[in-house]
Amino acid sequence: MKALLMAALGVLVLSGCDNVFKGVLGLNKTLQIVEPLKRDDQRQLERCEKRNSNSSRCRRLYKMRDRNTKTIEPGQYSAKLTASKSKMKLKIDKDFTLEVKVPSDIDLPRNNGSINLPASETGFYYDINGNLETQISNSEEQNAVENCSWTEPRTRCEWVYETYPCADVDFAVDESFDISGELSKDPKKGRGDDRGRGRRPGNGKDPGKVRDPRPRPRPRPPKTCRRRVQRCHTEYVTFYGYKDVSYYHKYTDRFIDFVMTKPSNDEEIGAFAGENHETEKIYTYQSSCR
Repeated sequence: MKALLMAALGVLVLSGCDNVFKGVLGLNKTLQIVEPLKRDDQRQLERCEKRNSNSSRCRRLYKMRDRNTKTIEPGQYSAKLTASKSKMKLKIDKDFTLEVKVPSDIDLPRNNGSINLPASETGFYYDINGNLETQISNSEEQNAVENCSWTEPRTRCEWVYETYPCADVDFAVDESFDISGELSKDPKKGRGDDRGRGRRPGNGKDPGKVRDPRPRPRPRPPKTCRRRVQRCHTEYVTFYGYKDVSYYHKYTDRFIDFVMTKPSNDEEIGAFAGENHETEKIYTYQSSCR
C-alpha cells in the first residue's frame, strides 16, 4: 500500500521565524506525493471518489489528479525543510517541492521539546513522533579594530542671482490738458483730412468734441531685474574612521528528527533528520568612531 507523504508534512512547522533544516529523508515505503487541485476542483473530486462516479466531469478530474501525482521510491534523499508558524515547505532531492499550511491550533516546541502528533488529533494519515533539540554555545571573547562611519549635519550656503519683476512705470494721460483752448489759440492745429483727424470745434456730428492730437503712450512691459541673495540648506556628511571593539560569537544549533508511522500497526513509513546552524556576533564593547 502506497503512503501519502503530504499528510505528514503539515506538522513540521516550528513557532516563530522561518527555520531551514538541511538533512536526509529516508523512505521505507513507496510514497505518492499528490499535489492538490484548486479548491473547487478538489471538492468535486472528493465527491466523485465518494460516489465512485464515472461521469465526464469526474473522468476529467481523475486525469488531473493522476497528472498531479508523483511517486518516490524507497531510499535516501537529500531534503531541505523550511518551517514557519503558518506553513512549511519541504524540497526533496531538488525534484519535489511540497508546501503545506499548518492549522492554527497546533502548538509545536520553539527550541527544545518532543513532537507527538497522533493522526486522530491532527487528521493526517500518520502518527508523527519526533524531537527538537537546541544547543547554544559561545566562543571566547576577542578584541579587534573595525571600520566605522558616522554622519553629521552641515549647513551649506551660496550666493545666487534671482530675477524678479521691476515696478511698472505710470504712463497715464494728463486729463487736465485743454485741447480746445490750444486749438482756439492755433487754428492750424484743428486742420485734418476727410477721416476726421484734428477736427475744428463745431465740425462733424458732435461739434463740441475735439480729438486730442497727441499720440497716446503705450504702457511698457514689466522689466526683469536681478538681485544677489544667499541660499542655505542642510546636508548630511558621512565620515569614516576606526573603532576598538570586543565581541564573541553565539552559536545556535538546532536538530530535528521525526518518524512517520501508520496509526493501525505502528509501521514506520519514513523518517527525516535535519540540522539548522546560526551564528550571531555579539559586541560587549565599542569605542567611539574616530
